[in-house]
Parts: sequence; structure tokens; C-alpha cells
Amino acid sequence: MSGGPIELNTLTPDNEDKSFEFPREYDNESGPDEDFEIPKIIDFQGHTVFLGSRDVKRSIRLRLQVAVIVISFMIIGVADQSLGSVMEYLLSDYQTDRTHISYLFLCQAIGYMIASFGNNMVCQMMGLKGLYPISLLIMALMPTAIYAKLNFPTLVSVSMINGLGFGTLDCAMNLFVGGLRYSNQLLGLMHAFYGLGCFISPLLCTYLIHRGFLWNQYYLFILGLIAINFVGSIFLFSRETRWKYRYQLQQDCEKDETDEKLSFRTIITNKFIIFFSLCLFTYLGSELSMGVWLFNYLLNIHSFTDKSSSYVTSAYWIAFTAGRFFLSFITGHLFEDYETKAMVIYCTLVTIGTVLFWLFNHVYSLMVCSICFVGFFVGPMFSTTVVIAMKTLPKKFSTAGVAVICGLGAMGSTVMPYIMGLIADSTAGGKGAGLVYFPLYEVLLFAAANMLWLAFFVKHKKKLDSYERLSCD
Repeated sequence: MSGGPIELNTLTPDNEDKSFEFPREYDNESGPDEDFEIPKIIDFQGHTVFLGSRDVKRSIRLRLQVAVIVISFMIIGVADQSLGSVMEYLLSDYQTDRTHISYLFLCQAIGYMIASFGNNMVCQMMGLKGLYPISLLIMALMPTAIYAKLNFPTLVSVSMINGLGFGTLDCAMNLFVGGLRYSNQLLGLMHAFYGLGCFISPLLCTYLIHRGFLWNQYYLFILGLIAINFVGSIFLFSRETRWKYRYQLQQDCEKDETDEKLSFRTIITNKFIIFFSLCLFTYLGSELSMGVWLFNYLLNIHSFTDKSSSYVTSAYWIAFTAGRFFLSFITGHLFEDYETKAMVIYCTLVTIGTVLFWLFNHVYSLMVCSICFVGFFVGPMFSTTVVIAMKTLPKKFSTAGVAVICGLGAMGSTVMPYIMGLIADSTAGGKGAGLVYFPLYEVLLFAAANMLWLAFFVKHKKKLDSYERLSCD
């Protein structure tokens, strides 16, 4: 194929670009392997667009891009879990309570919400080339503020900006990796590194504090990771321009045989986008609430030492990481195009695990086993939801719709921990005594996610089994 630009209007059925086709179309229209292997250069709206290989086995650049992305998710995991790891020090140094600390989660949720509503527009304006490094710079503000021990109102304000950075990065990376070949496996790997970050956080924080470091110096480690990731994002995503993103949006509409220009209102009112967003909201809220408050639950309710609490919390996250890694490959191998069935199975097993955690939380061996059981099967839920959405949504929603789903869904990881903080300090006598309700809280959240997926599977089983995309009608 010639290396010169190809005018979009000269493409024929024999040479038209299909590089944005899904790894395996849900409607059983599988393209040839060449569509993922041969890089292409086209002219789109007067701008050169590089369409590289979508197969990580064929492209060194793509493998490096995925490596940078998984490090980003590890950083998000370290940062998300850090508040749970330093909670007691925050309470002491700022002379505040868990309700006020929970405002950090709430304001971060506001940032996520803004990101959800604006992600598609920002991607069209900047592409990943601009969005990725700017998101990392925004994410660096919160660790800097905590390290400097700025006053608490300032931390609350910065947490909202932090949510904006997390939200834009989270949805953009899910969208990018979700469109690659082997998306089940790659999304599982990406989110496994989020779990790895959460696993590292309590252990490293406890270790540094016991070695004589101040608790806020832990955030220098996070800033160092962000700096390394920032350099990688500048060099490796230079071709992910706004024109490439706009071309992808146009291809989505052409695949759906419609010239309709998607408005934000059309996207946000689509019933399936609302459903997937609600599932992610509930699931992510449950997952992170477990990780953030487990340390404090063991410390305050069961009188564990901080070291023992950090070990159990890290056990949850290492099980979570293992689940995301191994179950993503199992899902891709055994449930290819049947991911919804896998989702129902995983949700049911997680619900059973949380019930055991609730009923046997005074039998420590059973409690720890049930926590690890929950972590393992909760692992692949995010990545599997993204794959299901990309395969079953009408094609015109494949890009913009998934961006909104990831943004809105990720808000759950800030709202649900905030609610648990309110419960901890406003029930059972307050001052953390309300953490006694933490196991029941987790049961209710995961059971709700289970019911949502079960209802979806039963209602749309016929279409799912015949590989049909969902209809907006």
C-alpha cells in the first residue's frame, strides 16, 4: 500500500479503511486479520490521520502505548487507595471526622460528573494527544496538595479538580483499549494494574511510616509515578489526534448506516447507556468502598493493628488483581460474545461472598477468605462491562456512548465511599462506630448490581444469543 495520503472520498469497498472495526463484530461480521495488521494513512478533513495496527502482537508502538496505559491505571489505584491508608493520620492532623473526610470523595464525584458530560467534546477538541498528558497534570494536584498539608477546604476544592483528571483519563483509556484486538484480555490487564496499585498502597504506606517517614511524604511516591507516566504519554500518543477521534466517530455512524449527528442529549438519554452507567456506578462504588473502608473497619471494629489491617486490605486487592488478570483471559476464551453470561455468574459469586463476609465477620479466617473471594470475582467486572457495551450498543454509540458510560459509572467510586463515611460517623453512636454496618452495606450494593445484570440478561437473552445489537427503538 502506498505511503501517501488517501482521500476519504476515493475509498472503494476493496480498500476502504476498517481499522476501527471491533476485534470481532457482535453481529458476526468478522473482518480479515489484515484489518488489524496493516497501518494506513488517510486524509480526513484536510488533516493526515495515522491509523496504526489494532493488534498488539503486530505493533511495538501499540505495546508501548498499552504499557503506559496500564501504569496510569496503577497510579489511579495507588491514589484511590491512599486515602484509606492514611485515614487515621488525616483525622488526627486535620482534627476532623470521617464525615468531613468523605467530602473529599463527594467533591471528586462532582469532578467525575463534569468529566462524564464533557469527555466526548474534549476528545473531539484535543484527542488523546492532548487529553492524556493534561489529565496526568491535573491528577498531580491532589498529591501535591496533601503533601504540602494545605488547609482542609483547599483539599476539598482540589479533590473536585482531581476527579476531573481521573474521569477524563479513565474513560479515554477504556475507550482506546476497548477498541483493540483481544480487548477482553487487554482491558483485564489494564484494570488488573489498578488493583496492583491498590495492593501496593496500604503495604507501602505502612512500611514507610514504620521506617520513620511522615505520612504525607508517601505522596511524593505518587508524584514520581505521575512524572514518569507523563513523559511516556507525550512521546507515544503523538498520533492520537483530535482528527483521528473525529474520524472514528464518523466511522461509527457510517457502520450504523445513519448520517445522524449524535447530540449529547441523544447519548445521555439512551436507555442502554443509562443501564450500563448504572451498573458501573453500583459496581465501582461497591468495589472501592470495600477497599477504602476495609482497613478502617478492621482497625476500629475488630481492633486489628494497622499492620494486620493493611495485610488484609492488600489481600483483598491482590485477589482483585489476580481476578482481573486471570478471569479476563477466561472470559475472552470461554465467553467470547457471551460476556453477559459471564457477568451474571461473576455478580452472583460476588454477592455470595459478601453475604459470607457479613454473616461470618467474627470468624476471622472465614472473614479473610470471603474478602479474598469477593476480590477475585469482582476483578473482571469493569472491563467485561466495557466489552459488553462496545459489542451490544448500536454502532453509532460505540465511541461517544462508551465514553459517557465510563465517566458516569466511575462516579460510583467516589459517591459510595462518601455514603459509607456518613454512615460510619452518623449511626451506632458515631465516631466510626457506624462501620459495624460496613459488611451489610457491601451486601446491598453488590446484590443491587447482581439484580441489574440478571434482569438485563433475562430481558435481552434472545438478542444476545443471536449476536444482535440492541435497538434504540
